[in-house]
Amino acid sequence: RPRRPILVMTDGEISEMGSYQELLKQDGAFAEFLRTYANAEQSMESSDASSPSGKERKPVENGVLVNDAPGKLMHRQLSNSSTYSRETGKSQHQSSTAELQKPLAEKNSWKLTEADTAETGRVKATVYWEYMKAIGLYISFLSVFLFMCNHIASLASNYWLSLWTDDPVVNGTQQYTNVRLGVYGALGISQGIAVFGYSMAVSIGGIFASRHLHLDLLHNVLRSPMSFFERTPSGNLVNRFSKEIDTIDSTIPPIIKMFMGSTFNVIGACIIILLATPIAAVVIPPLGLVYLLVQRFYVATSRQLKRLESVSRSPVYSHFNETLLGVSVIRAFEEQKRFIKQNDMKVDENQKAYYPSIVANRWLAVRLEFVGNCIVLFAALFAVIARNKLSPGLIGLSVSYSLQITAYLNWLVRMTSDLETNIVAVERVKEYAEMEKEVQ
Repeated sequence: RPRRPILVMTDGEISEMGSYQELLKQDGAFAEFLRTYANAEQSMESSDASSPSGKERKPVENGVLVNDAPGKLMHRQLSNSSTYSRETGKSQHQSSTAELQKPLAEKNSWKLTEADTAETGRVKATVYWEYMKAIGLYISFLSVFLFMCNHIASLASNYWLSLWTDDPVVNGTQQYTNVRLGVYGALGISQGIAVFGYSMAVSIGGIFASRHLHLDLLHNVLRSPMSFFERTPSGNLVNRFSKEIDTIDSTIPPIIKMFMGSTFNVIGACIIILLATPIAAVVIPPLGLVYLLVQRFYVATSRQLKRLESVSRSPVYSHFNETLLGVSVIRAFEEQKRFIKQNDMKVDENQKAYYPSIVANRWLAVRLEFVGNCIVLFAALFAVIARNKLSPGLIGLSVSYSLQITAYLNWLVRMTSDLETNIVAVERVKEYAEMEKEVQ
């Protein structure tokens, strides 16, 4: 029977072709591969030979190991185990020391697949920068500017209304009514234009960001080597292309809009309270410090719970996909109950992060109510103390804003937490951008 030639491929191209002996004589890539493989086998044999159970060498023919007969192999294993049991003292110490010296990467290199991992700590600023670049820097700064214009117009209209209420009444009417009404109407119209502008900017920017990140993820995955698909479970890819992209597409833009609105609402409330009662500047900084400590603790907890929930979702997709592929075999062996139980266990593992998040929300609500009630107390107390020096309209405006600041603070912390926990989707999508690429 004629021998078939051996084809050697290097960098996607056929570099050598011929029989086994001819390729060895050429001393090319094939011979280099055999030398590397033989060196690896020799190092493994030398490590076996250093132990009491590895004194025999395995024969090699044409670069392939030749196994012994089953009976002889069983006899060798039994004799090796008995020899090892008689010489435990020094050999156990040497093997344990050698095991500790092995790098962790060498152990993990023999794993067939890699489990999905979760990052720890705060989300890096580069993740936010990547999302801003995906939106477009022009649209990002335009959105912030329109948010600022909207809330400045809102504060100005409320302040103008408080001044209008302080105007004296002459003959049953107030003076300058037309001027007051015209300015108030102009501020309302400008506020509406700003709201429309930033809503459109955030929505369009979210579409641009989702499209850019999805195409970038698809580009990176399609150009990954085959080893990437062999060691990456299908559930990880399904999770990135479904849930994470859906979060970037439909969850992050509204959260950004509410986060910006809550931020400017809190800043505006503090400005109004300080304008009405300047002595409140003594109380607001300590309460702000307490708020920052509470917010930092809650956001760190909520962010990590979101990461754990996101990582534990990938095994659910993988198990479901594998079950669908092997459903005929599962039914043939009547193993439906076992696979249903496994699926329930993975779903339960995914839901373990949900209950702690509810507990964290209640913990946050109690402390934010305390901070907000303290602000209301001191705003009202300072207004009563300085009642002879302040106008009624300005006092009413200050108290009304202080009553709303609890809701503003609560909403700001929740939006900060939601933004940081959902921006993890961008972080997980960008993970595959740093992988090794097969084609550039």
